[in-house]
Amino acid sequence: MVFRAMAERAFFDSGAKGRATAAIKTVEAQTSCEIVISVRHSCGSYRAADLTLGAVFAMTSLAVMIYSPRPFRSAAIPLDVAIAFGVGMLASWLLPALRRLLNGTARVRESVDSAAKTAFYDLGIAKTHRRQGILVFASMLEKRCKLVADVGVTATDVLAKSEVALQQTIARRDFDAFVAAVEALGPLLGERLPHKEGDENELPDEMQ
Repeated sequence: MVFRAMAERAFFDSGAKGRATAAIKTVEAQTSCEIVISVRHSCGSYRAADLTLGAVFAMTSLAVMIYSPRPFRSAAIPLDVAIAFGVGMLASWLLPALRRLLNGTARVRESVDSAAKTAFYDLGIAKTHRRQGILVFASMLEKRCKLVADVGVTATDVLAKSEVALQQTIARRDFDAFVAAVEALGPLLGERLPHKEGDENELPDEMQ
């Protein structure tokens, strides 16, 4: 768990922002597309999953105290159940793999897709002159990456393959591989949508 936290931290420190900016500039020097990178710790609170596991722990604790041959003081039962509830909630909150399991693959995917689409508009990516903005959206808790492209980006097959490669880097929490996968967009997009003289940099290059 410590290794996971350290690997995840690599996506959010000051060095990561500088490398992401450099990667964006590298890509945009080869294509007319505008790239924006947004990385989140998570896309939802998933509080329902925390409450559900807390309730399971609490009910299990209560059942043990009721049916166990060992006697329990009745006055202590409410406190023990409350503690078990808190432990269950904390376990869900601290263990990402368990949290993903409790929420289910479909719910996790929907959360990331919805957050990515919202970010696409909130960050103004839909307002470029040629409508060729692309959002690279990653979320650590869900271990997912989503590419959202504007209507002017016609290389959908390229984006589909790149999304798979990017998601693998997020699943491993490998920031070096993530940057490399972003930079790989340059020649792929440049072949279909090459950089043109006079192209303006309409969107910020800093990681959001």
